[in-house]
Amino acid sequence: MSQKKSINLKRTWTQVEDDTLKRLYPDMSMSRLQHALNRGKYAIQGRAEVLGLKRSAAYQEKIGRLKHLFVEGRIPWNKSEDRINKRWTDEDKKQLILLKEKGYTSQDIAKKLGKSSPAIRLKICELGLAKNRKKNTHPPIADRPHGWNMRPEEAAIFYQRMAAITAVEQALNRLASNRHNPQP
Repeated sequence: MSQKKSINLKRTWTQVEDDTLKRLYPDMSMSRLQHALNRGKYAIQGRAEVLGLKRSAAYQEKIGRLKHLFVEGRIPWNKSEDRINKRWTDEDKKQLILLKEKGYTSQDIAKKLGKSSPAIRLKICELGLAKNRKKNTHPPIADRPHGWNMRPEEAAIFYQRMAAITAVEQALNRLASNRHNPQP
């Protein structure tokens, strides 16, 4: 019996590799780093994180990462006045109740209030304005006849086949009972 030897596929990083990574990581593409260090992408990313290395702003701009981020004068989406003003006010809630009672759909209410349809539906539920949906009107499974959810033409064929099967079963039961209880 031969025992399998466990092979450690993880190579430890040498000081020379660390120095090379520190020098090249800020401004070199990942594919070139992989080739230069003879390491995989995730090994390089992990080691760069351990060493606290970051890509340079010049490199990120070169590859297009910073074109749309933090542009002077642009307000981040989560800090904008529009986002802050989208909170529900008492006036919004009153208007929602009024529009809902008039029969407006959630899409129409959303357009009028300047909010999303899901936000309207959620607030309708929170305020208890949601109509009770029709409860399950189907009979319990034990009480359902065979074919209760079929189209009429399918149900007719189904019942014909069931009648034929029942007739065959009854005939077989008669034969079996005659075999066990022969009459003189």
